[in-house]
Amino acid sequence: MSPNKHINKIVGETYNLVRNIKIVFSYIDEDIVKKLLVSLIRPLWSPNTRKNIRKIERIQRAANKLAPTLSGVTYEKRLERLELPTLKQKRERGDLLTIYRIMNNQELPNRIDLLKRDRRDTRGHGLKL
Repeated sequence: MSPNKHINKIVGETYNLVRNIKIVFSYIDEDIVKKLLVSLIRPLWSPNTRKNIRKIERIQRAANKLAPTLSGVTYEKRLERLELPTLKQKRERGDLLTIYRIMNNQELPNRIDLLKRDRRDTRGHGLKL
């Protein structure tokens, strides 16, 4: 299955899930919305095209409006109140952590020479790429 088809399938299933949650529960508070976002939407793997990233972010935008106290608030304010980073911030943090682990030999990549260290004088900083 191609990545686009896979994302479309996951997005469709998740929209159905969000819709069913809206139908089944008469009231959803902010804590429940946060748990839903963290357990159902955020685990989606990180796509590499803008189109697929937008699809996944649209689901998060829709899902974090479920709580009545969050419905009239902007997306950024809703994330602040739920104490969640944007999906972009989450992806960037994951990338930075992976690079840190590789550079400090905590995680070894399967590829040889994925990152090459700069061998020139780094003035006491040996982790320059």
